Amino acid sequence: MDKEIDFIFLPRVIELEIPSNYIHGYTCPSTTVIPDVICASFKSQKDKILSPHIGLSKDLINMTLKELGKVASILGLQSSVGEEAGKKALIYYKQFIKKYEELGEQKLKELLNEPTVIIAGRPYVIYPSNVNLALPRKIISRGYNVIPLDMLPHQFDSNNHKRNVWNFTQQLTNAVNYVNKYPNLYICLISCFSCGPDSIMYHQIKADLAGNTFCYLEIDSHTAHAGFETRIGAFLDIIEERRRKDDKKLEEILTVTT
Repeated sequence: MDKEIDFIFLPRVIELEIPSNYIHGYTCPSTTVIPDVICASFKSQKDKILSPHIGLSKDLINMTLKELGKVASILGLQSSVGEEAGKKALIYYKQFIKKYEELGEQKLKELLNEPTVIIAGRPYVIYPSNVNLALPRKIISRGYNVIPLDMLPHQFDSNNHKRNVWNFTQQLTNAVNYVNKYPNLYICLISCFSCGPDSIMYHQIKADLAGNTFCYLEIDSHTAHAGFETRIGAFLDIIEERRRKDDKKLEEILTVTT
C-alpha cells in the first residue's frame, strides 16, 4: 500500500477440483477469509483489493468466469476479456496438473523399490523452506527419497470417506492409500496448531495407517529446527529398525525353505 500500487489481486479460492467419490473439495477456511481480514485491516484501501470468488469444481466454473469478468470491468476492460482470460488460464491449469501427476507417477515407479517419505500437508506449509524448516533436506540427508503428496495421481478407493469435504485432507487420504499399497512408502504429515480439518482427520488417518510407521508434526511460528531434527530422526530410526527386522525375517524364511 505504501508503494501506491493500483490494485492487489487476492482471490478467495473456495473450492478446488473434486476427486472421484467425493462431494466437495473445499480449501482451508482460514485462507479463504484472508481477503476479508486484509480488507478489515486496511479499510481505507479496501477498494484496491480485488478478491473474486474462485472455484475450480465443475459447478463453480461459470461463477469463477463471471467473477473474473467483474475484475476486468474494474480494470477498465470489457467483462468478456476477463472471462476469456479465465478460460485460457483453466486450460493451462489442467495441462499443468496432468503433466505434474504424470511426472509424479513416473517418479513413483522409480522410487517404489527404495524407502520414500511422502511429505503431506498444505502446500503453503510443505513447500516454503522457511516454514517447513528444511524438512525435505533433513530427510534426504538420511538417504531417503522424498515426494510431495499432491504429486501422487488420485487413486479411487472404496474406503474414501465421502464426507471428507476438504481438498487437502482428500490428498492426505490418497497418500494413505498409496502407503497401504506399497511397503516402501511412508508418510510425514506437517500440520499447523489448531487446524480444524486436520484435527478431525488425524484420528481417521491414524486408524487407516495402523501397522505402518508415520510421523505427525505440528508447527507454529515458535517451532525450532532442533525439535524437528529430533522428531524426524526418531521417525527415520524407527523405519530403519523395522526394515532391518523385516529383512532378518525374510532371510530366516528363505533359510528354512531352502
